[in-house]
Amino acid sequence: MDREDPEATHTHIIIMEIIAQFTLIIFGIFLIGSGFFMLLKPTFVRRMVRKAGSTALIHYTELSSRMVPAISFILYADYSHYPTSFKFIGWYILVTSIILMFIPHILHNKISNQFADFLTPGIFQLFSPLAFILGGLLIYVVS
Repeated sequence: MDREDPEATHTHIIIMEIIAQFTLIIFGIFLIGSGFFMLLKPTFVRRMVRKAGSTALIHYTELSSRMVPAISFILYADYSHYPTSFKFIGWYILVTSIILMFIPHILHNKISNQFADFLTPGIFQLFSPLAFILGGLLIYVVS
């Protein structure tokens, strides 16, 4: 009877934890970078929001890329000081991404444009500190 080597299993778990942690740190850096763009180039960010779902490629690429940190939140949850929060955030992002995969990209783009109409450059600048805080907090709690 083949039995899996417990030491090899433990090594795989550690590698998975490190990859999830690294991915979340990269995501935190992405949030901080987004905050800088929101503060310094809010018109550019608004144009990017308008492009969400504008083509099938952009639609599926955006949603697939959201799933990477979502899965990392879920996988890293048991190693964090906030497992319930990490699992909630991860599952929320993952489930909403999957749901959005099933809506036509044209509808996704319509919703994105409605948000862009509301999110003026001034509002992006107002909320940019939130991106700094969330990115920095994420890096802090996973480091």
